Amino acid sequence: SLNNTLLKIDDTGQIGVNLDHTIKLLIRESDCLVKMGIDLPIVCHSLYSKKNYFTLVNDSLQFLLEDYLRCVRQVKLEVRPLLLPQVVRLSSLLLPGLRSVTWTSEDWKEFVDRANAAINSFDVLVTRVHDIYTNRIIYVLSGMQEVTLITLPEETPWAVDEFIEYVETKCRNACVELNRKSLMVEEAVEEVLDLVKKAAQQIKPAEINPDFEFLIAEVSTLNESTSSGQQDWSAVWECFESPHRLLSIPAGGLSKSMQEMVKNAVSEMRRYYSRKVIDVLIKVTRRALDLIIKQISQDFEAT
Repeated sequence: SLNNTLLKIDDTGQIGVNLDHTIKLLIRESDCLVKMGIDLPIVCHSLYSKKNYFTLVNDSLQFLLEDYLRCVRQVKLEVRPLLLPQVVRLSSLLLPGLRSVTWTSEDWKEFVDRANAAINSFDVLVTRVHDIYTNRIIYVLSGMQEVTLITLPEETPWAVDEFIEYVETKCRNACVELNRKSLMVEEAVEEVLDLVKKAAQQIKPAEINPDFEFLIAEVSTLNESTSSGQQDWSAVWECFESPHRLLSIPAGGLSKSMQEMVKNAVSEMRRYYSRKVIDVLIKVTRRALDLIIKQISQDFEAT
């Protein structure tokens, strides 16, 4: 059992530490015998002398898997398609623990350190992407909705010419503000895409399962979207909730249609936030028109 690999995929498809239950039981029993002052059998003595080693490796692997799941699951739904190549890379770095690194391997620490370093890098990337997404995309889009195209008089009525002149001035200023905020959103989206692009370029082919090599293709091939309409990203999102499926299922269970969606993620994000900006402009315009209609209706009813 000491020749078992460090990690395993259990019957439910979850990844876990592959420390044989018999070893843990023997160490626990040996610990009790030592406390009772009873001599240990030679085999148990040899195993017990490695107690700290097994504890260190087991705890290191447990922390590794917990960090792996935590950092992957924390990714916001909206940016998950962009970051799937990074998750695939993280999953691929766990493969040696499932295939070759055993409990007697001297390079177990190298395996753990390498995976931890990748997880930390991914954590930094996600933090930066989330910061831009929350504070420069969502926040600015929310601010755009607060822009008003017109403000009607509360007491003294305006003449028609006065109303037209005021509305033109107010709308012109509002359009400048909306355009400025729209450019801020566009700039923030491009910055997110640039961060993801640079991170993808750092992925080495040796660090990724061959089944997923399409994910680290040249960025130029990822920019051309052949799809139309709203994409269903639920399958991609599921890879983040259950990243172990990328290890337990051939090709991560990615269908060809799903692979195409991931390839189109860059252009889809641009298109998605272009639609978001348009939706905000429509909302602002409709609110202004509703305000005018409401005012006219009230004046008509008053007469």
